[in-house]
Amino acid sequence: MAILYSGQTDEIGIINLIKKRNSELFGHVATEKSSIRLIQSKGTNLVIIRCKLEGLDNILSAIALSYPPLITLDMSGTLKRLRKRLSIRNELTKVNTVDNVFRTGDEVSFAAPD
Repeated sequence: MAILYSGQTDEIGIINLIKKRNSELFGHVATEKSSIRLIQSKGTNLVIIRCKLEGLDNILSAIALSYPPLITLDMSGTLKRLRKRLSIRNELTKVNTVDNVFRTGDEVSFAAPD
């Protein structure tokens, strides 16, 4: 699973944040059974983690309810496929990272045009 974060903490801090939130929501036993592991840190704001399939729903819930907010970019059954999909996504769309949006101070408007 590829996760985008704001860059305010390091990769280990992100894993600890997910584990802590998962423990708060579902308990320590469920967190340990999920076997959350850091696989790779790509770039400045992207981490790749793995977990067991049985705990995937709990992990996704913990990510969605975490603070500071985290964004799940993509998921795949294999790391090779995930890395390939991320590289294709990066080539097709040059998206600003969360950190760049915060740095530039640009306001995002969801209002309909006049």
